[in-house]
Amino acid sequence: MNNQDHYAKLGIEPIEIMRKNLTKEEFIGFLKGNIIKYSHRKKGQDLEDSQKIQVYAKWLEEILSEGV
Repeated sequence: MNNQDHYAKLGIEPIEIMRKNLTKEEFIGFLKGNIIKYSHRKKGQDLEDSQKIQVYAKWLEEILSEGV
């Protein structure tokens, strides 16, 4: 997954907690929801939001390709 410095002190990324505790369907919904959220923000952070969309899309591809 994608390590973020502001989560380093936790010892585990929140995305990993969600991946381990949500059902596959719930996790897919979470990822899709974040892709939608960052696609529609208008806060002048287009580059940062685009990068976040790419990360969530990569995670979505990974989970969708599991067991294929």
